[in-house]
Amino acid sequence: MKGMLAEGFIDGVMYHVDGLFVDGRIRFIQPFKYINDCLSYREDMFIGNVPLEKDDSTYHLLVETTKQIIANMPATENFAFHCELWLTAENEIICCEIASRTGGGMISFLIEEMSGLNIDKAWLLAECHIQTEDYPAYSDEFLRFGCVCIPPARGKLLSLPVVDEKSVRKIHFTGLIGDSYQGGEKSGLYLIGYVIEAKDQSAVIASFKNHFLQVHHAQNWELNVHG
Repeated sequence: MKGMLAEGFIDGVMYHVDGLFVDGRIRFIQPFKYINDCLSYREDMFIGNVPLEKDDSTYHLLVETTKQIIANMPATENFAFHCELWLTAENEIICCEIASRTGGGMISFLIEEMSGLNIDKAWLLAECHIQTEDYPAYSDEFLRFGCVCIPPARGKLLSLPVVDEKSVRKIHFTGLIGDSYQGGEKSGLYLIGYVIEAKDQSAVIASFKNHFLQVHHAQNWELNVHG
């Protein structure tokens, strides 16, 4: 039918690779795994992002695939990139999409907190031909970080929980106390986002779940019982 697009279903785990090209060279590249997925908002559930360890074989599969995709695209001197890929049970990498932009949600905040690199700023400086400091290399310390985007519940927001300042490195609250919401609308929209630092990746993911439960606790909402 005219105007319609049919896409196949991919049975796999979704990852994304984010980075920065300056002067025609990759200056930063890092793969991440989605915790939950980009359709989690349909169940009013959170979506998280955690960096992959460099010793993980999936890390290298994702990096090399992203490099190949970029190499087959028109040459550009300076650009950020956000590439989404699936890894199937057969260990096959399938590209979902790639964009010349920084990652959405809390991804840019996460990269800056874990590595010190503000990709948007570095990209702008490169376009202005302004020399910047050295770009960060991979570090095992990246694995102490993650970010989570939490959609609203269905009802009026009365309050937000007090957060643990020791583990929360960045908060981005997009809503208003007293406003009413109808749950998640799409993956790029969220009520509140956090960048988390913890002792290890398991603790980071556990923190995602805890913050989601705290935000969605009934005491913070006048719930819409009619859906």
